[in-house]
Amino acid sequence: MKHLILIRHGEAEHLLTGQVGGWTDTKLTEVGQQQARLTGVRLSQLLRDTPFNFYASDLSRARETAEIIGSAIGKHPTLVQELRELNNGRAANLSKEEAKKIKIPLTEPVLDWIPYPEAESWNMMHLRVSRIPKFHSR
Repeated sequence: MKHLILIRHGEAEHLLTGQVGGWTDTKLTEVGQQQARLTGVRLSQLLRDTPFNFYASDLSRARETAEIIGSAIGKHPTLVQELRELNNGRAANLSKEEAKKIKIPLTEPVLDWIPYPEAESWNMMHLRVSRIPKFHSR
């Protein structure tokens, strides 16, 4: 039986500074690093003697989380740009207040709504992630 374990990055700086997430590239806080260490300890118990593949987004907070976890499980993550979270276009690196000013009103269906200029919808992100060839060959 195949399993898929999804892990969100630990607490990142943008969560404390009021910036939007998405493709805003911020590092982990000390709390986030501790969260990753604890996750790594638990995963090392769960994955003992189990073969697995290990992938992460290339954004700093995801990469750092994966590297910390990797040190606990004895495996280096494969970084994949296509695994980045929702592309928030021109809202990347903006404060939440600044992003509100350029936010595009909600449209239906919601999965096709593009929230910011040059951003992507949830459906566009789904297509980006599902087209990653190395995942289909395993």
